[in-house]
Amino acid sequence: MMEQILEISLNSMLLDSKRLDKPELTIGRGSENDIVINNPAVSRHHATIFTNVNTIVIVDAGSTNGTFVNNKRIVEKQLEVNDEIIIGKMLFKYKLKDFESEDDTVIDLAFQSESDNEDFPEGTFMVNEQDKQKILDRVKSERFTTIPTLVDSNNREFQINNNHFTIGKSVGNNLKVKGFFIKNLHANIVKLNPRTYKIISYGSFLAPTKVNGASIRQKVLYNGDVIEVGNAKMVYQH
Repeated sequence: MMEQILEISLNSMLLDSKRLDKPELTIGRGSENDIVINNPAVSRHHATIFTNVNTIVIVDAGSTNGTFVNNKRIVEKQLEVNDEIIIGKMLFKYKLKDFESEDDTVIDLAFQSESDNEDFPEGTFMVNEQDKQKILDRVKSERFTTIPTLVDSNNREFQINNNHFTIGKSVGNNLKVKGFFIKNLHANIVKLNPRTYKIISYGSFLAPTKVNGASIRQKVLYNGDVIEVGNAKMVYQH
């Protein structure tokens, strides 16, 4: 199998490698980021890399000095293998790396009734990859059928089908919001697990992201929460 990584270099010296193994990876000067660059040329939240099964996309979060891919300033760009990202003085190279996978995987599943246990016994046990996928598909289809949705003031519905749902003024966002102080990437709704989603705000003091009237940096969402980004209001349903 292959894993997706970022190689991090400074002045041609390889400093570290970072796996792209979660839905989003944030880069910036602030300590809350996944990759922290302590340099005044780097914004507090500078850029985010979004990962799903088929694509890797980097989005500049309205940084002052810009994000560059292959020496071109970008707002957002789908990454290809060996693309080079420059933020401040740091160089990030997107690569694929081989790693060994085990034939058997330990997973822990707890079913709700004895009838469930007839096919798949309760507890922790060894399964091969084919059987593991069969179990996970069954659990997903039986337990988690509701797709979270945002409903705006015009009763338009936006389904959150992927691991992340972006909101901002850039064309590439899942939900585009206009406004002078709205950032290219203003907020992101991230899937933590099939039942839990969290919203992360990249907004400024002049245009904060709000949930139920309160400014937030990040917050787990619950059914009926009202999200505000600029003049746009949406109700979260799940």
